[in-house]
Amino acid sequence: MGISRQCASKWVNRWRRHGDVDLLDRSSVPHRQPTVTAADVVARIEQLRRQRKYSARRIATALSAEGITISVRTIGRRLLDLGLNRRRFIDPTGDTNRQPRRINARWPGHMMHVDVKTAGQIPDGGGRRVHGKGSD
Repeated sequence: MGISRQCASKWVNRWRRHGDVDLLDRSSVPHRQPTVTAADVVARIEQLRRQRKYSARRIATALSAEGITISVRTIGRRLLDLGLNRRRFIDPTGDTNRQPRRINARWPGHMMHVDVKTAGQIPDGGGRRVHGKGSD
């Protein structure tokens, strides 16, 4: 059959115990999860996200002030489970709690970026693609 004796024995014993029902595919979800996030904490995370539009880090800070210790990564996973991981998923109208700010440069040209490598390769009008493989 192409399987080990141990594997065959396991399947035969399952069939003897409960019949054909026990041979069906099983879920890989654990039977119990002792470290699962409590339902009231998940509800509080959802409340802070929907009402105040807090980020995961801000939610973690707010919960720690309430005496609940939970990591930012766990909050991010719970927001993903709730379908609230993106800001645009929170409010269908697209309203945010961010205020637009003016960008101020420290001096003229401070915010300018010039790609020198590319600029140095173009003075003759192009490279191999334009002039061919064997050109000077």
